[in-house]
Amino acid sequence: MGEDYSICMDRMRRKRHRAVYDLTGFISKSEAHNVVTKASILIQKVKNRINP
Repeated sequence: MGEDYSICMDRMRRKRHRAVYDLTGFISKSEAHNVVTKASILIQKVKNRINP
């Protein structure tokens, strides 16, 4: 289904963790937009696999 999605989501999870708990991480607006877009695509792919 795309290893690049899981890598991207894991990277953003780690950034979010740093931003929330360490207060040193910074996630730009464009990074946030890109990860939401990728997450939406991933969700649609999962839905298509569940209900072909």
